[in-house]
Amino acid sequence: MSIDDIVLTYLSEHWLRRWRDDSIQRWDIGMHFNEECPGPCFGTIELYVVDHWRSPNLVESLDAVSVDLQEIGAALYDPELGHLRDDLNEDLTLPGKTTIVDRVRMDRRFRGQGLGVYLTGLALDYLSHGAGVIVLFPSPLEDEEAPRASARPLGLVTRSC
Repeated sequence: MSIDDIVLTYLSEHWLRRWRDDSIQRWDIGMHFNEECPGPCFGTIELYVVDHWRSPNLVESLDAVSVDLQEIGAALYDPELGHLRDDLNEDLTLPGKTTIVDRVRMDRRFRGQGLGVYLTGLALDYLSHGAGVIVLFPSPLEDEEAPRASARPLGLVTRSC
């Protein structure tokens, strides 16, 4: 098997209810070996695309999704106003969206070869159009159920589009 034999599958839901907060899109990306169609899943990427223009307070919107995302939101956004922190906003030309990589899981047999980083990069390239900020947070590699690290970005990439 080679990198050419891998397929990424993307799954997201878009609820059309008027009262539903649609400022945060969840994307589940599956990593599969390509047989005649995507084969068994050997890894997953969970990421969120946050639209700055669709929510009056993004910290509250992220809190409604999960405690982990609320902590990330508190590190990125002004908790009272819900807008991107001024020091981050200054570095951006078009601050329309933030992409948060929440979790990357991979079968132990394929770890340690850079494959997870490479495939996450491909998924980010595919889904991050219009994202001014991409955020990655550290997490233990050994134990997937271990508590996450503190809400300090390991990688915070600001892009001027």
